[in-house]
Amino acid sequence: MGPTSDLGPIDPQLLLPNGSFVAARAIIASVDEAERRIQENPATYPLHASLLAEVTGVLVQQARDALDRTDDLLNAALGCVSDRSEGDIQTLAERVREPLIKEPRSHSAIVSSSDAQRFGLPVKIADADSPRWKDIWRLWTKYAVLNAVRIYEGRTASLVISSA
Repeated sequence: MGPTSDLGPIDPQLLLPNGSFVAARAIIASVDEAERRIQENPATYPLHASLLAEVTGVLVQQARDALDRTDDLLNAALGCVSDRSEGDIQTLAERVREPLIKEPRSHSAIVSSSDAQRFGLPVKIADADSPRWKDIWRLWTKYAVLNAVRIYEGRTASLVISSA
């Protein structure tokens, strides 16, 4: 990881009808809290119905399904290293499950390279003064100038899909 690198949480986001994204965990918590409050005071139903007007039963189920897949996503990410054994994957998953899935309270929560090392991820921290990091940074700034949305690197060429 470079000096500007960080990891984000495994925090599934769903698209609401209004075009905004919201955490699956927040959708479920909002519905659960509304149900609890309505049971305590049925007269609050209209208030909670209006507050959750954009939340459908399908969206709630999608949120639950997304949260149920977080461990699968973690294992898939850790398993992308070809020489990592199933036991190594499980050991790493146990170390990072709390800091990457359970603890973050916001999608903007970040894990630094030193945090990643502390959690047991096999992270190498790039030296900001090294020629390799300078090459990577130079390439990244070129992507930024191109308004890159997606970048696919091949052995002989880059495919840059830009927003312009």
